[in-house]
Amino acid sequence: MKLDKKSEIESCQGYKYLGVIFDTSGTENREIRSRVIQARKCIACLNGILWSKDVRTERKLNIYNALIKSSLLYGSETWRHRK
Repeated sequence: MKLDKKSEIESCQGYKYLGVIFDTSGTENREIRSRVIQARKCIACLNGILWSKDVRTERKLNIYNALIKSSLLYGSETWRHRK
């Protein structure tokens, strides 16, 4: 696409903007897969805390909601809902 005689915009297959993956397929499959992987990495990093008997359940739920759930669901309000 040309903007003017000197400038041109190149097309691409996909890009990441504000941590969200956009691609030409029009589906959220790559984005959802990426979010699940990020949430699993968070769980792996926090495994010692989440399984510790020294940490109260209420604190574990706070950690889960603040770190794991938020990284999993970031941008999900723009995902399409299917039946």
